[in-house]
Amino acid sequence: MNNALKNLLDIFDVELNEEFCLTGYQAKFRITERGLEFYNLDDSVQGWQDNPDDISCIIKEQMLVYKPWHPPVGESYYVPCLDLLGYKEFVWGADEYLDTFYWSQGLVHKDIWEAKYVAKILSHKAMKYKRDVPDIIREER
Repeated sequence: MNNALKNLLDIFDVELNEEFCLTGYQAKFRITERGLEFYNLDDSVQGWQDNPDDISCIIKEQMLVYKPWHPPVGESYYVPCLDLLGYKEFVWGADEYLDTFYWSQGLVHKDIWEAKYVAKILSHKAMKYKRDVPDIIREER
């Protein structure tokens, strides 16, 4: 491994091939021997690709690196849901696209109570938004 790659791993505080997210992207990233790669969730091309953006904007900390938790393949995880139950249960690895999307958005939780708590917060935000929307619409008329 060359020094530039070691420095890049230090800057991002990740291990080689460890997946992580960047704020502002609906994608997951990793650093391999080839450099920075990404798995884009919005693209029709599936699979790992070379990073399309200038890496200097990431290094200048215009984007934050975060590493959401995800379970091992075959284990359950919970996603907040705005229904009576408050969560949905999924199995990691059953649907890679869905797993990656929820993971990149920070919605993968270890237990039911954590997912329900986040659902409650999202519900309150949605209700506030719903109350504010009619005022905005009236102001535009």
